[in-house]
Amino acid sequence: MSLRRRRDFRAVDLHRLMEHNRLEDLRGRHRIVRELVQPAPEDHALEIGCAQGYMVNLYLRQRVRRVVGLDIDPHDLARARAYAERHTDRGVVPEFLIGSAEALPLPDSSFSLVYCMDVLEHVDTPPRAATEATRVLTPGGRLVVTVPGDWFFNFLDPHYPEHRHYRTSQIIELFPGLEVCAVHKTGLLWSVFWGTYLRFVLSRATRLIPSEQSRATALRRVNASMARIADLDCRRNYGFGAALAVVFRKPAGAVAPQAMRQIG
Repeated sequence: MSLRRRRDFRAVDLHRLMEHNRLEDLRGRHRIVRELVQPAPEDHALEIGCAQGYMVNLYLRQRVRRVVGLDIDPHDLARARAYAERHTDRGVVPEFLIGSAEALPLPDSSFSLVYCMDVLEHVDTPPRAATEATRVLTPGGRLVVTVPGDWFFNFLDPHYPEHRHYRTSQIIELFPGLEVCAVHKTGLLWSVFWGTYLRFVLSRATRLIPSEQSRATALRRVNASMARIADLDCRRNYGFGAALAVVFRKPAGAVAPQAMRQIG
């Protein structure tokens, strides 16, 4: 399996020119996840698709015994590692691994807390990624999944139809051996107006700024302003919307599914 993205979204990803340095910067889906699930000091945590490692570096490493971030993009992982190396005094030292969500290079039942945030809309075979996430989860462990929600305004997703959009029932069907603990579906105003139109216009306007450093500063300000609005919107559980979060628990005594590949 080739460890690369099918399509490179860097040109339209605003976060590539920014660095989040405070937990307060992680809003929207990160805020939802933090309110739905509380890490415990004894947890061994894994984030599948950790990207630049913000969740790992700014939140998880201060709250768990061990944390691993895994992503398919070596450039993102390099940024995540560099941040961790610059801030060695902020909790446990994270581990960062390159790998695919569909073939995790990790042993069975090795994490009591697994995050799979905005991953299943990208992978080639979602059932395989779901099986792998379940496999590495310990009995009694918790799994947090976020995906784009399936609703009337799917077409407003700038990456649609490359992004899959899921109904709650579809996500639950991907994890048949797990118990559902919580469902949060939100993102009404953020998707329809603020995120799709206003943020798009403001971010594109920054292209008129010739200096990359100045542009990054402007983008950061745009992102911070829009994030505050998204944060308020996403904290409301409408039961429909652009963002779906589901929390699962693996029953005690559950047997891990067969590994998708041999662990060396």
